[in-house]
Amino acid sequence: MKILVIIGWSVVISAIMFVNLHASNARHPAVAGAFYPADKTTLSRMIDSLISLAAVPKVENPESRGDIGRPVALISPHAGYIYSGATAAHGYKLLQGLRYSTVVIVGPSHRAPFNGCAVYDRGKWATPLGEVDIDSNLASKIVAIGGSIFAGTCEHAAEHSLEVQLPFLQRVLTDFKVVPIEMGYQSEANIHALAEALADVLEGRDDVLLVASTDLSHFHPRTQAQKLDSYCIGFIERLDGAGLASKVQTDEAEMCGGGPTAAVLLACKKLCAQGVQILKYDDSGTTSGDVSGVVGYVSAVIFKEESVQEHGAKKVTAEYLDKAQQQTLLTIARESIEAAVNGQSVPSQPAPGGKLSEPGAAFVTITIGGQLRGCIGYTEAFMPLYQCVSECAVSAAMHDPRFSPLSKAEYPLVELEISVLTPLVDVSDINDIVVGRDGLMISKSGRRGLLLPQVATDYGWDRETFLRQTCHKAGLPADAWQSGAKIQKFTAFVFHEE
Repeated sequence: MKILVIIGWSVVISAIMFVNLHASNARHPAVAGAFYPADKTTLSRMIDSLISLAAVPKVENPESRGDIGRPVALISPHAGYIYSGATAAHGYKLLQGLRYSTVVIVGPSHRAPFNGCAVYDRGKWATPLGEVDIDSNLASKIVAIGGSIFAGTCEHAAEHSLEVQLPFLQRVLTDFKVVPIEMGYQSEANIHALAEALADVLEGRDDVLLVASTDLSHFHPRTQAQKLDSYCIGFIERLDGAGLASKVQTDEAEMCGGGPTAAVLLACKKLCAQGVQILKYDDSGTTSGDVSGVVGYVSAVIFKEESVQEHGAKKVTAEYLDKAQQQTLLTIARESIEAAVNGQSVPSQPAPGGKLSEPGAAFVTITIGGQLRGCIGYTEAFMPLYQCVSECAVSAAMHDPRFSPLSKAEYPLVELEISVLTPLVDVSDINDIVVGRDGLMISKSGRRGLLLPQVATDYGWDRETFLRQTCHKAGLPADAWQSGAKIQKFTAFVFHEE
């Protein structure tokens, strides 16, 4: 009988694969009309409503000395939207106004039994909201790691855990690609292999978001489910991917996507993520009314702490931008915030030319009465500087996960500061590093640390102490800068409204 079942399933998978993959260049949805609405308008309205109702709490991180950067990863449930959609919306709401070039979605296999991790590496994925391109370049880099990671499409044919994340992404992001990765057997070897691969290919990239797709315990009475789920959520809160990977093997951690979640936690730690916030916990009983056997859901965000203003220090460097260019960026930032606060579209800006139209990285800091009210930025230059400032200004005002959106009443009290990071330059001779002028970024083995120029001045560090402390920020040994680490320098040009 078992042989007949396996053969029957193979036929089903092959048939679905033929319909979903060979009819066009796109993988067509397998669960539209079941897990979520198949009608475009109905689906859009449902997701928008769920996101509008999601209340995102302030991020609490009392040990942080710097400012929290944008999300590195989300943990999101994958049940039918009527059950888990409200929980998922809490995470996706954080992405509004942000930009990612690619989203890597990692989920478990519920349908096809196989060993390893299948990377969907070509074509497109379709939902009722349209098609999203596969980032074949990034996918090929992940596949090239080899081992238990391989290119595979048929494994994805009937799977829902990855598919249900895509419509949410389509409603909150624009111009992004995806890399769907499905994990078969959730062995520790497969978990760690995927974590290492993700950390390796994503080192130094702030334009890629990770999404781990998982539900929690299944079909226990609510009181028992809450205890089981709390145990699993503890691993997420501690960013303890290794611990979770171990407990998945013994079923002590009851998560259908425990392996993918553990892999993402491990990768995030290697990529220097430091903060975790549980955004929402719920179960299916909230919708069904039946608490005798529930499925648990959690939404969480993992983020980096990018030091924008260490200990309140402000040091204006040499004139990277002249006064007119500074004023142009400050005006763009303020007009963008004003439009967002009033619920209007951000006004389109004509390209100002010069450095402002070149790729640039920046942070926008909002204060009221000397108190931080929002700060978001990018450390990598992948869009024109003036557009970067506009996006960061809106994100700092409306989407900083530590604060509620800026209100109309607060807007007149806002004070703006912009920190423009000049392009990173590789350092081959440490004597080229000028303390007080240069900031440092040091990368090695999937870890990366960044310190702004003013930090060394504030603490009175010499060059070698600055290098050691940047290694420490990266979670590396203090002498890593001497043994194969990549050292880069930049200048932070800081200016503010008079």
